[in-house]
Amino acid sequence: MDLGSLTSIYDRARELFYYLKVGQVDYGEDHNKAYGHSQFGRTYEQGHYPEWDEDHPIHFVGHSAGAQVVRVLQQMLADKAFNGYENTSDKWVLSITSLSGAFNGTTRTYLDGMQ
Repeated sequence: MDLGSLTSIYDRARELFYYLKVGQVDYGEDHNKAYGHSQFGRTYEQGHYPEWDEDHPIHFVGHSAGAQVVRVLQQMLADKAFNGYENTSDKWVLSITSLSGAFNGTTRTYLDGMQ
């Protein structure tokens, strides 16, 4: 699976959500305007884990920047940041395992949206 190796951590987190659930990637209107790219990305016709929710959480393993992608995704889930999916929460993520990923050891995490 390629989440756009030349895209931002934010964009990859959005793409991962729709890859797992199903649907057209929506980067958000504000993000679209701020960064000058299309609001919508590819469409995933079939989700790879469409039953994913609080009752069916996932263990994530992220390597390098992938660890930050998952951490930003968990924040987006907590913030209910996906239109049409108002019931998301951080409890959708059971655990995050980082392989050579920088979490609090770099300011990049916060520049990419972590709070």
